[in-house]
Amino acid sequence: MNQQPESHPKSWSYGELWDLLDQNRKPLGKTHPRGLKLPEGSYHVISEIWTVDPLNRILLTLRSADKEFYPNLWEVTAGSVLAGESSRDGAVRELLEETGLKEKPDALHLISTFDFPGVFVDIYAHRMKVASVNLQQGETSSYRFATLDQIDELIAQGKMAPHIIHHLHTCREGLEFFLHPTVEPGRYRHYKGGEYEALGMATHSETGEPMVVYRALYGDQKVWVRPASMWNDLILRGNLALRRFSRMEK
Repeated sequence: MNQQPESHPKSWSYGELWDLLDQNRKPLGKTHPRGLKLPEGSYHVISEIWTVDPLNRILLTLRSADKEFYPNLWEVTAGSVLAGESSRDGAVRELLEETGLKEKPDALHLISTFDFPGVFVDIYAHRMKVASVNLQQGETSSYRFATLDQIDELIAQGKMAPHIIHHLHTCREGLEFFLHPTVEPGRYRHYKGGEYEALGMATHSETGEPMVVYRALYGDQKVWVRPASMWNDLILRGNLALRRFSRMEK
C-alpha cells in the first residue's frame, strides 16, 4: 500500500498540488494532489479575478465545449492556488494561463472572500487595458467584454456558469464599489485601529482616477490621498476579512 507523503515537490505524478489549511486558514504544513478527496476538516484556496477595462466592462471567457462541467457558458478567470503560491500569486498565474494577460499581485483588490466545505474562495478585481486575449486551448473558446448589466442579462438567459452566478452574489457590493468608487465624508476606522476623517473625493490630474482625501484624527493629523478603489478593500487576517476602512457611527 502506497502512503501519500505529507509534503513533496509541487509537480509529481498526480500533477497539481495544493497547500492544505485548517478552518481558520492556518497552514497545516501539508500538500494534497488535485483529484483526490481532501482530508476531513482541511481546505484549499481558489482565487478568482474580475478584470475590468477602462470602460468599466468586465472580461468574460467562454468555457470550452470539451469541459466536463458547464461547457459553453461564460465565466471569469479562476482556479486553485498551487502549493507555495499566495492567493494573489495564484490569481495572476491563472489570469496569465487563461488569457495571456500579465498583472502584478499587488495590483489586485480583494473584494470578497467566503468558504464552503474544503474551499476558501478569494475574489479579486483589477483594472487594466486589454488589447488582446490569448485563450487557453481546452479551457476557453472565446471572450467578450460585458457591463454588469449585460452580465445580469446573460444570467437571465442561462448563459453564465452557475458558480460565477453564486460568486457574483457574494462579491456584488464590492464589485459595484470598485466600478464606481464613492466615499462619503465622515469618520472611518482603519483596520489597524487608527481613526480618520474622509474629507471628500478628488480626481487624479494625470490619470483621471477617483481619489479620497482624508486626514488622521490623531498625532499631527496629516492629510492623505488614496485611490478610492482601495478604500473598501478586504484585508485577510487568518480567516477574518477586515475592511481597510470601516464607517464609524455618525
